[in-house]
Amino acid sequence: MRDLYKVHPPPGTILPGPSPFSSLGSAISASLGLLSQPYIVYRSCLRPRAGASGRAAGRPESTLVKHGYTNSTFGDGTLVIKCYQGPEAAFRLSTESRYLRRLRGRLPVPRVHQVTETSLTTRFVSGAHGQDLLDEGRAIEVLTECGRLLARIHRLGIVHGDYGPQNLLFDPATFEATAILDWEWAHPGRPIEDLAWCEWIVRSHHPEHVPLLPHFFTAYGDLVPEWPERQAAMVERCHSLIDFCARWEPGGGGEKLWRQRLETTAAWTE
Repeated sequence: MRDLYKVHPPPGTILPGPSPFSSLGSAISASLGLLSQPYIVYRSCLRPRAGASGRAAGRPESTLVKHGYTNSTFGDGTLVIKCYQGPEAAFRLSTESRYLRRLRGRLPVPRVHQVTETSLTTRFVSGAHGQDLLDEGRAIEVLTECGRLLARIHRLGIVHGDYGPQNLLFDPATFEATAILDWEWAHPGRPIEDLAWCEWIVRSHHPEHVPLLPHFFTAYGDLVPEWPERQAAMVERCHSLIDFCARWEPGGGGEKLWRQRLETTAAWTE
């Protein structure tokens, strides 16, 4: 299955520059969820819609995807170019390229093709996006694989830094991960950072699947901190993202958004 993405920015949104593949007319995942106006990305999957017949069966399935990244990414189905934005962009680029090379052959990660001062080019990896599969009712499969993979990451002494279904691609037939994406926040750290943030993604964007989180924790297999510790880690991460946005655009929409998310996160009960 090949996924093609088209970018439809809201009115007034300024794209971060022309697509490196503008002549080919394809762009994928140009969303900036830390800003006030994240881009809206529509994904067309070249597969028939379930239950469709006749002409409708041959039409691509379109899914609205809103993903929060601090970069813009463009691809042509063979290569993917990721351009970094915001504070410490060069450091995050260096971090991601270093971890992708280090982890190649040890974890399912994209192969690095080229690195420049401002961008990272990797080989295209096919797969169904984790959040799309959650929306399609495959939460148990997705959360189980999230837990299994996270245990592998942590056994290597690594914290991903933005772990969750939003950064995983899956084989839609077996639900095994084909790629773990976006390593720009990776670092040596505490496992609770990833455990809590994956839970935060589910609670924030897929609250209907919160009762299924035990599948994630069980598949992880190791000792899982109690709820107060996990919530404290979520709150700490929200504070760090408020700081990130404040340094990028003081008083801007991203900072306001994360302050709202902080209030929501602090008010959660298990």
